[in-house]
Amino acid sequence: MWEMEKWSPLKMTLSHLAVCSVSSFPIAYFLRWMPHNLLGVFRFFGIFFVVYAVIWLSKYCAIKKQVEQMNNKLKKR
Repeated sequence: MWEMEKWSPLKMTLSHLAVCSVSSFPIAYFLRWMPHNLLGVFRFFGIFFVVYAVIWLSKYCAIKKQVEQMNNKLKKR
C-alpha cells in the first residue's frame, strides 16, 4: 500500500486506516473487547480513530523534525 507512488499521502493514510480498523473490528468483536451493540461499535471505531490520529500525528511530527534536521545539514554544506 505504501509503495503506490501515484497515490497521495492522504489517500495512502486513509486506505491504511480503513484496512486497519476494518480488520481489527472482528478481533475486538469476537474477543469481547467491546459490547455487542451499536453503541459498542461506535465506541470501538471512535477510540480506534482517536488512537490512530494520535499515533499518526506523533509520527508526522517526528518525521518532519528529521526532515528539517537533514535540510539544515544540507544548507550548511
